[in-house]
Amino acid sequence: MISPQYLLWLVALAAVCLLFAGSGMTRPAVLVVAASAVTVLEFPVFFGDVVGSTPLGVGLMLVRNGLLVAACLLAGRALWRRTVPGAAGATPDGAQPSFSRRYARQAVVNSARVVPSTSRKAACPPRVPAAR
Repeated sequence: MISPQYLLWLVALAAVCLLFAGSGMTRPAVLVVAASAVTVLEFPVFFGDVVGSTPLGVGLMLVRNGLLVAACLLAGRALWRRTVPGAAGATPDGAQPSFSRRYARQAVVNSARVVPSTSRKAACPPRVPAAR
């Protein structure tokens, strides 16, 4: 049995995950909040049924734990797709996704700009091979 205070930590983690646009954590966060609502039913309301292992108490535990497992699997899948090269939804070079779409578009625009050769030479001195 997971104690309610531990579930509160998961709600806080879900809130932090939602701060990052495009993180793919919306569905897991919603499932964690739903599991919190079921937990409120388990402990103050139907605590006697949970302790007595009545069908209602066991059902509440199964629903709450099922929601938490689903949230964990969805979050893991979203992280896998965004960080593992070659996974569905991963960036081509395996890099981390940008903070938001706006910053991603700006990065594309900045990378497409051509730097004049005179300023480029001043900014980047020629490479000198390392002595062996």
